[in-house]
Amino acid sequence: MRMRDKQTMAKASRKIKASTKEVFVSHAAADELLVDAFVDLLETGLGLRADRIFCSSLDGMGIPSGKNFKDYIRTEIESPKVVILMLSPNYFASQFCLCELGAAWILAHAVIPILIPPSDFHDMKAVLSGVQGRRIAENSDLSEIRDELVVTLGLEQKTARWEAKKRQFIEKLPMLLDELPNPKMVDSARYEELQSQYEDGVNELTQAYDQLDDLKRQLEAVKKLKDAEEVAEFEIEESDDWDTFAILCQEAKSCLNKLPLIVREVAYHELTNREYRVPDSWGDRTSGDSVREAEQEDFLEIDSNGEILLNREDPTVSFCISAVNKAAEFAEGQIGSHEVDDRFFEQYAEKYGHQLKFASKRFWETQFDL
Repeated sequence: MRMRDKQTMAKASRKIKASTKEVFVSHAAADELLVDAFVDLLETGLGLRADRIFCSSLDGMGIPSGKNFKDYIRTEIESPKVVILMLSPNYFASQFCLCELGAAWILAHAVIPILIPPSDFHDMKAVLSGVQGRRIAENSDLSEIRDELVVTLGLEQKTARWEAKKRQFIEKLPMLLDELPNPKMVDSARYEELQSQYEDGVNELTQAYDQLDDLKRQLEAVKKLKDAEEVAEFEIEESDDWDTFAILCQEAKSCLNKLPLIVREVAYHELTNREYRVPDSWGDRTSGDSVREAEQEDFLEIDSNGEILLNREDPTVSFCISAVNKAAEFAEGQIGSHEVDDRFFEQYAEKYGHQLKFASKRFWETQFDL
């Protein structure tokens, strides 16, 4: 494969990666306090986990550090199960929000428009015309929002908990509405200019997603035509899981390499729940001198039963244990809130010729240079 072809495919693959978030909350940044309270209602009242929600203004649900703001939002709005539109005066005054609205319409996503006072049904024009809106200040409308999300996301109904959390939300809603800032108004000429820019943006988005569909079809065709091993290698290179795995293993290997070989051997045994005892006769790798030197340097401890242990109070050893444990979490299938794709483990076995098992000596030899 020519280098330019590989680069083109790589760019295409990066562009078409689907979002892992099922709920996209489209809102104006100026409405952050109210949006935060509403998202909290979804989490505590519905049991909707934070890792299923994308909300750019909220910590843990927004844009990771170092990511391009516009590119990340463009990716996140590609494939959620539902887009919640927090329609307020600040929302309608934001060209960025209107672009998100246009993207949701172009992609034919399920949408739940929520009207925030003083916005009302007469404000739902253009692509929102004919769409059923919900009023955030109405008890029955909030329940309808709950029912729609339960069906769309396959959530378990927890009526008593929802009613209690909804009551608390409604009680503090007037205060939240009073704290919302008013949008800055523009004159008619500026409005017409911005409206024209918005329409141009919608047209560009339409063309971009048409091109995206073409790239998807091309990539599927390439998978069928190219050598199977080459395609598999390409998928590995473009996988986020492979990037994460490489970083974790490199961090663990770097800190392990700062330790004497005997300490690395003990680390393997101890962190995989195996005992490492002083043998009756020492081989080249585990000579008594090596153990004594590591003990004198505070890397190791030897208990009264002759078992050799890591000195976990030593900063270098402690840091290594932390780094290795992160790689272990990944090998178990989950790192933090992220679940590792099953396909990754299949690709690993194909690439290295053994299963990804943290306790395996072959894993330690391959990834940590033991």
